[in-house]
Amino acid sequence: MKARHLLFAPANFFAVLVLAALIISPFYFAKNFAKVEDPEQATALSSSKGRRAEGIERSRNIAGVQTVAPLKLEFRTENFPNLAFSQNKDKYQVSFTKVGPTQAYLGIGVLTNQTDTKRIYEIETQSRTKVFFGQNIEEQKDQISLGAGASTAVSIFSPQEASASSQTVEFKIQTP
Repeated sequence: MKARHLLFAPANFFAVLVLAALIISPFYFAKNFAKVEDPEQATALSSSKGRRAEGIERSRNIAGVQTVAPLKLEFRTENFPNLAFSQNKDKYQVSFTKVGPTQAYLGIGVLTNQTDTKRIYEIETQSRTKVFFGQNIEEQKDQISLGAGASTAVSIFSPQEASASSQTVEFKIQTP
């Protein structure tokens, strides 16, 4: 009978450990699943020459669910070393020096639809320098429809009316 009394203390100790583990483990897993990133954080564009600059990919892990932005804009800085790219949240800026009266930079960036559905994208700019989808100067589209996973080029055209030699164009790409 005395041997049975000696087992009560270790049995109670292990019962308390199991109970504590059952109480604490949901909090441990909930902490790992509910990580929320700051929406203000964004990948800044690299303005250094010769390196690839990537725009906001807008992929976040919110409460354990991966959310993907409807667009990814990637600039081709290695092909255009005299262009400077920058980004502030959802506004993009491209600065360049004009060489002739009219200037075109075709395919400076690639816009990719990252969603599983067809989307319409629209470029909004306030300057005389035109930012458009595609690489055809004759047909400058400011709105385009892209299927799931499809991509299109983003180009810039500076007409003769935009006479300043150093130009900065600011634009925004939206899904209406």
